[in-house]
Amino acid sequence: MKRYVLLSILILSLVLTGCSQGSKPVVENSQVPQKEKLVITDMLGRQVEIPENLQRIATSKYMGHLVYALGQQDKMVHQGLMGEAGKGKSKLDPKYAALPAFRNNGSVEEVLALKTQLLFVYADFDQALIKQFNDVGIKVIALKGETLDESYQAVKLMGKVLGTDQQAEAYVSYCQNTVSNIKDCLKDLPADQKPKVLMAGPRSIYTAATKDMTANSMMEIAGGVNVAKDAVGLWAEISPEQLVKWNPDYIFLGSSKGIYGVNEVLNNPALASLNAIKNKKVFIFPSNLGWWDFPAPQSVLGIQWLANTMHGDKFTDIDIKKFTDDYYKNYMGNTYTDLGGKL
Repeated sequence: MKRYVLLSILILSLVLTGCSQGSKPVVENSQVPQKEKLVITDMLGRQVEIPENLQRIATSKYMGHLVYALGQQDKMVHQGLMGEAGKGKSKLDPKYAALPAFRNNGSVEEVLALKTQLLFVYADFDQALIKQFNDVGIKVIALKGETLDESYQAVKLMGKVLGTDQQAEAYVSYCQNTVSNIKDCLKDLPADQKPKVLMAGPRSIYTAATKDMTANSMMEIAGGVNVAKDAVGLWAEISPEQLVKWNPDYIFLGSSKGIYGVNEVLNNPALASLNAIKNKKVFIFPSNLGWWDFPAPQSVLGIQWLANTMHGDKFTDIDIKKFTDDYYKNYMGNTYTDLGGKL
């Protein structure tokens, strides 16, 4: 009998000890909640499911710069910087130099061979190509940037895809603050002191940026009046007679890719009567590292340059070279000067 009582006490104590240690009953058929998949609506209105553990991305056009601005360049499977900026980066960064370079925006075969999970493209990208990428399992996010606001939206969308929302907000805030500071410096500028400005296109001096283009807002923010604002089209075709009638005080040449330059305009006899010609106020838009008149966040560099050029007395505290070096250091990893940039 004693032996039975002792055994019962031992069993009871073991049960109580187990309870005191927080043991829980086993629940049959329990399920672990599944992580919700991230689905993004891109700027063409397409819903795209973002791959989990996104580590391998590619870009087209200017969007490699945005990846750098968000600090996500280690995810790039190729050299994503255009032209001279890429050449400069290759000289400074062996890791970048070792990456493959795409022809144009990269073929489906090139992008697939690098085990790319997701491709960022500009909104005018060939829709048939987007389908081809999707068909081989590569997700595509389309971004726009025809206005500054659209370019800011593109940065925030990329930030959401890459999980860098805070970096995206900080970058957009920097760009917006730059624009706000320029506007603030020029807020008391009388209308009759705003110079008449022409932004000529890449093909010819007889093409002009209209109100439907980012260049128009850039000129206005920088304190100029766009003489071609009400012309029709994007790069509107204009005649020499129309240009003489407008008589701009400044002429800014877009990223002309060497097709024509300042000397050709200054020496054009049909334009000799223009104020811009007589006062030698003809400038080619910086920069050799990348277009500052392109509708992208880095166009704030172009706006600051325009403002300094037309209203230098209002921006004596802004050294454009230092301003540019700081921007590139913060958002490209190297200064403008170190990358080979020239103003």
